Amino acid sequence: MNESLKQAIEEAKQAHRERPPLYGTYGYFNGLPDYSCSFPTGTTPGKRWRRQINIGPWGQITIPPIGWVICEYYEDPELPEGRMGIRYYRPVIRVPVLTRERGV
Repeated sequence: MNESLKQAIEEAKQAHRERPPLYGTYGYFNGLPDYSCSFPTGTTPGKRWRRQINIGPWGQITIPPIGWVICEYYEDPELPEGRMGIRYYRPVIRVPVLTRERGV
């Protein structure tokens, strides 16, 4: 692996760590549609989907896998008319804690 690729990977990892977290269960995350190689056709504000970070347009793999992001369409008066923005979140999977009351 050459130095420029190593640097690109580290920059992508750092950018991913700086994304705001979005907490959810594994079932929620797994239930989101996967648009790693495209975008959803509907642009309803609040629509969410998951995307693999290392996949670019037309399925081209850009760098080794880093992880997943959750994407969400949003409206903003600062955006050009008729355009939607996309927010990117770092998924954080919450696991239920087992306690004595819950069968442990």
